[in-house]
Amino acid sequence: TEIYTLSLHDALPIWSLIAAGAVSAALWVGAAVTRPIQGRLIDRHGTRLVMLVCGPVHAAALAGVVAVASAGGGAWVMILLSALAGLSLPPVSVAMRVEWGRQVPANERTAAFSLVFLTQEIALVTGPLLIASLIGVSPGVALITAATISGVATIGFAALGATEGTNREGSVQASRARATGLPAVLAVAFLLGATLGVFQVAAPSLAIARGVPAIAGVLIAAISAGGITGALVYGGVRWRADAATRWTLLLGLLAVATTPLIATLPLAVVGALLALGGIALNPAFATTSLLIDRHGGSRGAEAFGWMSTAVGGGTAAGNAVAGALAQRDGFPPALFAAAVAAYLAVVISTSSAWLSRSRRPRR
Repeated sequence: TEIYTLSLHDALPIWSLIAAGAVSAALWVGAAVTRPIQGRLIDRHGTRLVMLVCGPVHAAALAGVVAVASAGGGAWVMILLSALAGLSLPPVSVAMRVEWGRQVPANERTAAFSLVFLTQEIALVTGPLLIASLIGVSPGVALITAATISGVATIGFAALGATEGTNREGSVQASRARATGLPAVLAVAFLLGATLGVFQVAAPSLAIARGVPAIAGVLIAAISAGGITGALVYGGVRWRADAATRWTLLLGLLAVATTPLIATLPLAVVGALLALGGIALNPAFATTSLLIDRHGGSRGAEAFGWMSTAVGGGTAAGNAVAGALAQRDGFPPALFAAAVAAYLAVVISTSSAWLSRSRRPRR
């Protein structure tokens, strides 16, 4: 998006920002659409083939955005290329969870899925710092570097992936599990994404409204720090409680941490509550993965793909709702939306009958 903004030197500034946003949005819309499809392909053909195809196409599409921007090309061309980059975005997190589910014993999967989200959280912290330093040299260099790293890393990941499709359970058992369990899990995944999306917009905007914009980065960092801490602690404990029980408790902790944010609080307290929310969020995501793994059956990768779509869609919805509410009515209503999402997740997790009837081994 930064590359596109800088390339439109002869256009109106407002149009530059709108077009840059459209280019960025196209990538994430494409990724949300294609994740379940990629998951189904992984179920049928294994991770290696999907990663080997997606990696080079994604890198080439990003390079195409740079080339078109450098040549002063039209916005629609870059939007289409960005959409292609999203459609071919390598399903690394989906593949990691599938491989862990295939290779790790059931009692070790809490740690394995926590590691997935810990890796993502660390990447979200370190990645922007790397790209920011490269943008100082050239935005084009930054994106080309990111594309190159993505392509090479995806091929390396593919070399370690499974060569066969996943088929761990019979089709009848899998279809029953999907019919009874997955809708509730995916609904909660959407609400978790929505809560995170509200945090991402409302927290830094609150700092700016208080007249201390420099604190915005600290508030966002508090969420990440809490997420890293939560993943480390949660993954390092051998839990006796069933995953479904832990899920509900973690969602309750998230709701409790989110509720006080509705009030006018000192920014230091807001940061502490956001960190507490982060501590609950990553383990909640990891436990959601455990339940997807439990109920996905022979279409586990597709189920993980739908989880990625649900989380991404929820995050986008949270961004949009928080922005609209903060702009119109101030920040308490925006943060109230996060609390509502968290409490709805608790209600869904406690009211779903399949949780109490589950007799699967504990993980």
